Amino acid sequence: MAYQNSTLSLEQMLLKFMSEQDPMLSMLQWLCEQMIVCGNLLM
Repeated sequence: MAYQNSTLSLEQMLLKFMSEQDPMLSMLQWLCEQMIVCGNLLM
């Protein structure tokens, strides 16, 4: 699951992750997707 609006405050993002079935997995997936997007922008 990815969060499109990366301007959310940290608190709001953490609350969204905590509402997921596996918060750590959700955070890791989001982080990986952000890294891929940033990597594509640099190419």
